[in-house]
Amino acid sequence: MSPRCLDLENYAPFYLSQIANKWSWSSSRLYLEKFGIGVAEWRVMSRLASDPGTSANQICAATGIDKALIGRCLRRLEDLKLAVSRADPTDGRSRSVRLTAAGRKINDQIYELALSREQRLLGGLTKAEVKDLLAKLRRLTENAKQLQAASE
Repeated sequence: MSPRCLDLENYAPFYLSQIANKWSWSSSRLYLEKFGIGVAEWRVMSRLASDPGTSANQICAATGIDKALIGRCLRRLEDLKLAVSRADPTDGRSRSVRLTAAGRKINDQIYELALSREQRLLGGLTKAEVKDLLAKLRRLTENAKQLQAASE
């Protein structure tokens, strides 16, 4: 093995990528099959459920998802009549977005499914281990923000 070759078994970003990719791929496939939307649309829906009337820019800031992808997701949700938008009266360049009744219903169904899948992912961990894991993930999220800022 080359001394300049990453040992993936001991490289944290490898595991983070593996988990995130497998989670997103399997979630998207399941949500598309059951509800006709992918994981990216559901992430937007989830944000709209927690913050009705938010804007695309606010969704980007809260989720870290690329603005172009947010725009495509919002258009798809509107096409499916799961969300509606209107011009923001305080900022003519921005649009306020809300889930429709159909959007809230699908969001609620996916919410239950997502929690069930989370339990499967965390299977075998104690409550204390989950609490510790979440604290470490929050710290890594903050560290990732610093990495992003340093690369801009």
